[in-house]
This record gives sequence, structure tokens and C-alpha cells, in this order.
Amino acid sequence: MVTMKPKVNSVAFDYKSGHYNYKFYKLRTVFRYAKAFVVLSALYIVCRHLFGMVSEEDLSREVQHRADNGFDAPEDSVLRMDEAAVTSTHYVRLLDKFTESFASKPLDDKCVLFFDELYKQDGDWGLVDKTADVNKEYALGPYECLEEYIKRRGKEWKEERKEEWKKQNKAETPPKNFPGNVPEKMVPQFEQDYLELKELVLEPEQQMVDSIVQVRVFDQCFLRDNSGPSLKKLEGLKNNIELDKQVTTVYQDVERRIFPWLSSELPTFKRWDGTLVKGMLQISDYIDAYEDKDIVRDPQYKNAFGERVEPASKSHASTVGDSFLLKDWRNSMNGRGIVLSVADKYKTEILGLIRLFRALNNKLPIQFVHKGDLSAAAQKEIIEAARSDDIYILPEVYGKVSDQVPQNFPKQEVWFVDASKCINKAYGKSFNSYANKMIALLFNSFDEIMMMDADVLPLIKPNNFFHTGPYERTQTIFFKDRYVQAKKQVEVTDFFKKLMPTAIDDALFGIPRATNFTLENRFLGKQSAHLMEAGVVLMKRSTHFAGLLMMVRLNMYKAVTEKIWGEKELFWISQSVAGNENYEFNKYDTASAGALTPQETRPKNSLSHELCSTHPSHVSGDDNHTLLWINSGIKYCKVKNVWEKDFNKKQCKKKYKSIEDLKEKYSTPIRVSSVIIPPNGDRIINNDIEEPVKGWVATGCCNSYLYCAYDVIGGSADPRDQGILIQYDNATADRFDYFGQLWLSEGTVKLSEYSS
Repeated sequence: MVTMKPKVNSVAFDYKSGHYNYKFYKLRTVFRYAKAFVVLSALYIVCRHLFGMVSEEDLSREVQHRADNGFDAPEDSVLRMDEAAVTSTHYVRLLDKFTESFASKPLDDKCVLFFDELYKQDGDWGLVDKTADVNKEYALGPYECLEEYIKRRGKEWKEERKEEWKKQNKAETPPKNFPGNVPEKMVPQFEQDYLELKELVLEPEQQMVDSIVQVRVFDQCFLRDNSGPSLKKLEGLKNNIELDKQVTTVYQDVERRIFPWLSSELPTFKRWDGTLVKGMLQISDYIDAYEDKDIVRDPQYKNAFGERVEPASKSHASTVGDSFLLKDWRNSMNGRGIVLSVADKYKTEILGLIRLFRALNNKLPIQFVHKGDLSAAAQKEIIEAARSDDIYILPEVYGKVSDQVPQNFPKQEVWFVDASKCINKAYGKSFNSYANKMIALLFNSFDEIMMMDADVLPLIKPNNFFHTGPYERTQTIFFKDRYVQAKKQVEVTDFFKKLMPTAIDDALFGIPRATNFTLENRFLGKQSAHLMEAGVVLMKRSTHFAGLLMMVRLNMYKAVTEKIWGEKELFWISQSVAGNENYEFNKYDTASAGALTPQETRPKNSLSHELCSTHPSHVSGDDNHTLLWINSGIKYCKVKNVWEKDFNKKQCKKKYKSIEDLKEKYSTPIRVSSVIIPPNGDRIINNDIEEPVKGWVATGCCNSYLYCAYDVIGGSADPRDQGILIQYDNATADRFDYFGQLWLSEGTVKLSEYSS
């Protein structure tokens, strides 16, 4: 049996950087076990790109394509295998057993051999989930770099000495300078401890890679459109495998072992009119074709809505069977729509969104996915808001914008998706908090989705998001987070690089390895703490399905979730880990939306503008002007009851005379008249002329949600130190007010009773 765990003295360790030389480990693993032909095949692929065996014309075309399409990659974006890669133990077994014959076999034969050998190696593979053991073992290792580890151990050593002194002297407070600095002789021991602890994480990391490779190969073999031959040959193993009574095919058995969190139960779709569909919904059976044009207000009539045509209900049989099979589910996805993960606690925000959708003339169907935690009462209120003949507006604002906003106010096609039985109960705790969005990602019926958080305000018609450049090029559009100064430790980014596909994946199964597009983005290449904001995500699921499954797999590991904030980075990480780099971010980083700080209140002759806001926002990379959406609602501060605490902070109360003044400010909707996209977060310009040092400054107010953004830092004329300031005219700002206050729904009246 192959043992992958390296000995301490067999792995090069760099004490200066505090981490293993994984290049040494990878090469030792590959060259020890891989036979000559396969290794040469893999090296050929690498060398072909690294040493010029691709024509300059082809390489230039690849780099130019990515540059033209706004990909966040450097100009030398050539394919390469990252040094931190770890090889699957099962790949090693296959190479050891079949030598060069394995790589030359047809894909469907390799697919069958991959899983046949898994069964032969261990008949119970995948039946006992080792995730908990992996999490437990990984937790034993150090989670920081060597320098930070030594600091932490030094603090612990001091605390231990203090406690010993207290016991010996029967006193509560030791001398002020006791026990002093950590003795120099202790540092080598800390370093040795660190080295031994680092070894502890190698085995759980290897198990993670092995599990991830199974997901990648499963997708390549059985979830693609041309997987028929592989599926047929896989069933040929049936005579050699003792199947459980719960399954009837080898495919089902493989699927439940790789995806044990699936219960095999199908979601239930409930339409606004009470229609129930168990299994995959064919949305075209309920929505007639429509002409997606806005109706403008006819000045001769107060309420010229146009004719509303309600589609007739139609019966529909599910296109999938009685149980959940991933391939059937992927092939049955259909249509385009909006998806939200919901529960009762988000009801107020959902009702605001419904009002906003109607005002934006949204014609896309909406699916609210829940786990049984959206009550019948909440659903009734949502249906009433979506289907009511009464339209509510704010008279004062509506009078300013009625000639420039749609007048359709269409009733919304809403569905409630109960996915409570779709997840194996044993894995319920893995789908709490942010991870609920993964349930919504998987168990809606649409192929093309616009997934959004409940506190997001779209400012253009939802269907128009699907016509943005990034979506039309890649069938995705992701949005970038604030580009701030905060950094990840290199140990964190090295960890994620280990999970990426390598040249071996490419050589054996044609799974594209990670390129500089992933490995040199600002998160992995520059250790930036944040890359993605996930308030809005657009994706064609059928072409990015493996990444969605990988997202769930990665979310199971604490080694992953403890290194990122929520689920947001997993959207792009999981696609790259699955071998799919065909995704694209909007060109611009997050902007700050609101009103500029008056220049007269800022340092005299300042070159910069300041905009302080709690609302991240996103400007179109297509026209460099359109404000697409705002996050965190529309009130100045969405966090309740923090004004009293903030009034005690100097930086929060300086403009307000009393707690009541601050409370009123926090409770008031913002007026969006400007946005600022600051310079990149890696730009820091210290100066003594009272100019901002960096583009984003956290104030600590509004529960630390309030940031001040600056368009120029350090008074610099360098383009790298200059961001973007966009100022909207009054008509546009009025339109934003209209949408925002509709979302809040304070002081609304029926449009039928409105008199201009």
C-alpha cells in the first residue's frame, strides 16, 4: 500500500518563511511513484507552455483575449503548474499499477478504471465520511506562519510563568516586568514544535485533495454531455460490486459515496396560486413569451399601465425520476430567473424587493428557496405584494420620476421552493448561515440564475444583468469586494493553491489545470484578504455545475471556511478547483455610494473627495457609469440600536449634537448622488499635507460597516493613486431615491389614488 505521509526530515522546511517547500514534496511524490511515460506526458504539457512550444501567435492571442475581456490576470498569463500542488493518492495507485497504458486509454475506460480501483482498494470507500476526522486532525496543526506562531507561543510561555509565580507567591499580581522576554534558547524549540505540527496537517490536506479529485473526475466522466459511454461501461462493474438495497445502479452508488450530503429527495415547488410540482419544474409551462418593453407614462391618463396578460396554469410532469440524480438534475435545468435563499427573518427585505421588482418592470420568475423556515404567513404576505392589483408609490418622489421610470408594475411570478428534505439530515449543520445559499444554488430549477441577497437593491431591470459583457462572454458575472489593505498570510494562499487542478489532472483526465488567471489574481497572487462580494451572482448553472458541487465539498472543511469570510470567495475558488476558469468579474472593484462630504468641511485645497457610506455598490464595467446595484439596504446604517454606542465614539459623533440626531441620521435613507471607486488597496501614500493615505478608511461606526472612500490618495498625480468619482445628475439621483424608498415602503399610497 502506498503511504503518502512524508517524514519530517524528508520535506524541505524553510525556517525563514515558516512553511514547507512543497515543490520538493510534489516532485518526490511524482517521481517516486509515476512511471516514465505519464510523467513525461505531464512535463511535456508544462514545458510546452513554459518553454515556447506554443507559437507566439497563439500565446499572444490567449493573453490578449483575457486582457480584452477584463480578466484579472497579469500580462504573462501562461499556463503553469503551481509549486504548492499535491498529487492524489489514487492517481499514484493508478500510475503505479497501469504505467503508461493508463494515460493512453480512452477517457471512458479511464473513468471506469478510476472507480473500479477505488472499489478494489476499499469496498467501503466513501461510505464512512472522514470529513469530521479531517477537520479534527487539521485543527491540531498551526494556523499561522512561523513568525506568528513563535509570537503566540511566547505569549503563552509568559502567561504560564505568571501563573506559576502567583501560585508560588500566593499573590494576584506579579511584578510589572515579570517574566521579561522569552529566553533565546526557547525559540529553536518553538521552531521544532512548529515543524512537527505542520506535519500533522499534511495528511488531512492530502485527504482533502483526494476527495476533491473524486469530485473533479466524477464531473469529467459522468456529468458532461458526452458521458454516455462512460456511464454504460460503469454499469459493467455491477457484477463485481455488492450494491446496497438503496441503489439500483453503479452510478447511483458512486454518486452517494462522493456526495453523501445528498438525501436523494427532490425539492417541492409551490407557485403563488397553490400549484405544486415535485421534482424539476419546467418554468416555460407557466410563463408565456413576452415582449420585455417598459411602458412609459401616457400624460393623457394617470395610470396607463398597459394590458396585463396572466398566463394560464398548465399541468406538468417532472423531467427527473422519483429520486435525485445529479446528471438528470443538471440536464433538466431550464429557463432564466431570480433566486433568493430566504427565511422568515428576511421577510421585510423580501417585501421591499418585490416592490422594487415591480417598479423595475421585472418579468423574470422568482424562486424563494427555504428549508421549511419560511412560514405560510410570510409566504401569504409575499404573494400579496407580488400579485396585488394595488400599486404603492411615494407621492413626493414619484412626482419627480414618473416620466422616467417604467409604468408596467407587472405582477411577479413567484415560487416557493422547499428544499428541507434534499439534504441528508446528518449534514444539516453544514448548511447553516451563509451556507444556506448553497442549497438555493443547487435546488432551484433555473439554468440561468441571478442569485441575490435580500438586502440588495438592483437599480436596473434584472434581465439586463444577463446582457452585461462578462455574462455574455462567460455565462457568469461576479462582483469584486472593496480592495482594502488587509492581507492573507501566504500559508492561506498556499493552501488554496494545493487544491487546484495540476498537470497530472490534465494529462490523465483532461481536466484543465489552474493558470495564472487563478493563481495570480489578487487573492492568491497578492494575498489580498478579499476578492469577491457575493450579494449578486449571475451564472449559467449547467456550464458551471461542477463548481457548485465543489463549493459544497469545500464548505465541509474547516480548513477552508476558517480562511475566508462567509461563502463569498467560494464562488470563484470552487470553479477553479473544479477545473473551470471560464468566469469573469465586473471590471471595477466595489464603490462607495451616497453623498460626497462637503469640500468646505475637509482640509483646505484637498485634491481628494470623500464619500462615507455603509453601502457597497457596483458600477458597470461596460459603460463605466451605470450604477448596477447597492448592498446593505438603503438606510444610512442598517444595524439597529447602535447609535447610543456610536455616540460615545469621537469619530462617529463629531457631526451630531445628540444621540437623537445620530439615531435620526442612521434611520434615514441615503440619497445616492455620487459614487467613489478608490485606488487599489495595495497603494499607500504617507504624507503630511492632510491627504488620505489610502483609498478605504474604516471608521468603526455603524458596527464597523461605515467606510470612508477617497478618489485620490496622498495628493498624488500618479494614475495608480487615483480612483474614479462619478457624480449623477438630479434626475438620476431622484430615480435612485424612488427605488430606494419603495424598497423601504415608508409613507406609500396607492397609485390609483395618486394625483399629480
